[in-house]
Amino acid sequence: PGRVFNGFVKGIQESSGSEGAAVLVSLGLSLIGQLPLLAATNSYEVASHPARYFFPGAPIEVEVSSVDKKHRVVHLVPHGPYIAGVDRSIASVDQLVAGTRVVAYITNIASAVMFTKIGAVVQTAASGSTEPQALLVQGKIDVFDVADTLSETPFAAFKKGQLLEAVVVQDAVGDDLAAMKVRLSIRPSALNSEISAQDITDPAIMSVADLSVGQIVHGFVKQTSAVGCFVALGRNVTGRALISELSDEYIRDVKSAFPAGKFVAAVITNVDIGRERVSLSLRPSQVGATTGSGGEKKRRLDQIEVGETLKGTITRIEDYGVFVRPDDAFSTGLCYVREIADSDAPVDPKALYEVGDRVLAKVLKVDATNNKLGLGLKSSYFAEGSDDEDSDDEISDDEISDDEISDDEDTDNEESEIAESNNDETGSDESDDEAAESSDEESDASDDEGDSE
Repeated sequence: PGRVFNGFVKGIQESSGSEGAAVLVSLGLSLIGQLPLLAATNSYEVASHPARYFFPGAPIEVEVSSVDKKHRVVHLVPHGPYIAGVDRSIASVDQLVAGTRVVAYITNIASAVMFTKIGAVVQTAASGSTEPQALLVQGKIDVFDVADTLSETPFAAFKKGQLLEAVVVQDAVGDDLAAMKVRLSIRPSALNSEISAQDITDPAIMSVADLSVGQIVHGFVKQTSAVGCFVALGRNVTGRALISELSDEYIRDVKSAFPAGKFVAAVITNVDIGRERVSLSLRPSQVGATTGSGGEKKRRLDQIEVGETLKGTITRIEDYGVFVRPDDAFSTGLCYVREIADSDAPVDPKALYEVGDRVLAKVLKVDATNNKLGLGLKSSYFAEGSDDEDSDDEISDDEISDDEISDDEDTDNEESEIAESNNDETGSDESDDEAAESSDEESDASDDEGDSE
């Protein structure tokens, strides 16, 4: 080890993975050394097409880093002038700072992160002497650092052993290259500063300060609990959506509907920079959707007018009324029992309807602010010449409220059921703190996954 040779390139030794690829160097009549490809260069162009730069017969200066006598292999690293036209690999921690371009190869792909290795050649102390060694530094690429347009399957186009051109996005910490982990990005905008902001659908969100109320963002569900749904919006930024803000329709099993890793669109409803908290709404009607899950056109509540007739499907039946999901609207409406029939006799909704029944409903009340839609099913509403807007039966502004159902202990949450047929979990400051702690623990768990790789 330490001996310098002025040899000649013999060729490229290919392998199933980029880690094992090497430049073969003729050191003498019958002595061949191996220069690991990732130790040979930090250029993606060179690493991708090594034969163009390390062609047979090219003079090259190298140094012996170690000798494997058992397998009769001489390991080499670059030395001196090295070889014409080739940039060397990383040589110190000081080079692993934000903005540095590196060549990495994929070692593993998890649900939320890709693990990679970066080649480096450094001086290491061993047995009282210092010898150059080829090391592999661990790199991590988050789901938010793959593309400028986020998608449901960010890693679909990648595979183990694939070479990548990446850029360091967070300064490496520590002095031990072999033990450190480096955050990388392969976003086109990170690799090319000339890409305009207009061409970036989902800008990188580095902190809460990058967000503003009304902004549409995309992210991945981290956790769904009784408090709400926690959504990762960036490497270090998490937002929370209350259960009442997850959907325009009733969801019976929220955890199944919003499992960890689900890709979602959201609108920012509140930003607390001081407490580093972000509130979200995932309701399609709030994030600008115009179609349902099946591609059918849908309207927001503010696009629906009192007096119009809607076709819909009964989705739920309670003693106090029936819930109707309109065909062309996001929000589910509620028809109180008194608005079901013209008869003064008591009406049993469960005896008249079944879930799945198709109905015509008259719009009696629209409250876009509180996401409430009041409907009527009375035959008189559809009689020719009826004037519903002036009808004494029209629901007043105060009728669709909590007071309407305060006598029924099973309907304490009806206000939110009218709004989006979900339980309205507003939470307290104490529950907010618990939610934030839960989010932090989830982030730590994600980091631990990288440590255990």
